[in-house]
Amino acid sequence: MPPNLHIFVFLIISISFLITVSGYGSTATIAAAFGENGFFCAIDASGKQQVICWDRGNTNRSINHSPGEISGDSPPMSSLSGGEGFLCAITSNTSRAFCWNLEDPSQNLVPRAFQYNSYSQIASGNNHVCAISGIYYSGPDYGPVHCWEYTDTTNFKSGVLWNSSFHNPYIDSLMFRKIVSGDGFTCGVTKDEDLVCWGPKSNRLGISKTEEEGFEVLASGRNSVCGVSKASGQLQCFGDGTEFGELPNRSRFIALSAGANHYCGIREDDHGVECWGRNLNSSSSAPNTSGFVAISSSDYTTCGIRELDLVLDCWRVHDSSKPDYSPPLELCSPGLCSPSGNCGE
Repeated sequence: MPPNLHIFVFLIISISFLITVSGYGSTATIAAAFGENGFFCAIDASGKQQVICWDRGNTNRSINHSPGEISGDSPPMSSLSGGEGFLCAITSNTSRAFCWNLEDPSQNLVPRAFQYNSYSQIASGNNHVCAISGIYYSGPDYGPVHCWEYTDTTNFKSGVLWNSSFHNPYIDSLMFRKIVSGDGFTCGVTKDEDLVCWGPKSNRLGISKTEEEGFEVLASGRNSVCGVSKASGQLQCFGDGTEFGELPNRSRFIALSAGANHYCGIREDDHGVECWGRNLNSSSSAPNTSGFVAISSSDYTTCGIRELDLVLDCWRVHDSSKPDYSPPLELCSPGLCSPSGNCGE
């Protein structure tokens, strides 16, 4: 069997075990940066863990060595998380944080104080980032959280605040398994399965200091959080109700993603995608020709990696018009890969 075909067959076999997701501040193999300077990125399926990026109209200012790939100076990456005009990642070879925008994808926007730490997860918000200390491919699946804040995401050189509004002694004492970030808040599931939120705008979510019901899946919008209860499998949302609207009550979701005034989820039964939120048009449904292994939402567009062939697909959520983003024809990784390039082991 040719080597390339062997890799493709291995990835297809692994798909049923690998469902990843990304929204505003989630971690996955596909992610979207929000706002005027928004763009999508995904990790390719070659095992080299290169990152493919595309912006509105599929024009790509990050093209360097080959179409769609970010700078050749950027390291291989295992997972991605989108913020306001920037993306962050966990590198595959060192498990370190790497953040960039399309102006200069090779420049690491992570503050120097955090560039040499190892992290297992990362969650980008509107103008801040939080990451769980650890190594994504080994060791315990929990750790303490570090956060930093950008003063201006249109000019990252304007200064970084890394010990201000997101520094909380109580949070410093906790161990987290997963985190998501929004506009002025971060929420996480602790080692003890409690949902905890912090940050200057976290009180707007209406979550008690500690929500004791565990959540196995989380996604955050700008001003809201949705999760799937570990015990009941039910979908629950907190915060600005205009972002999530009326919740679907029949489907069980194994992954969630958030955009502007909408959420999307991958259903457990058929891996189809269902979206809900404010003023959603019935014709704005996701493609039904394939299930999806990963999805990510920007402001009004959701993109996903198809289960059938690992090809990217994008669609508008709030109407049936042409999506803002047209992805390149590339095979993308269905799940996290180890530093050796093995995916799903």
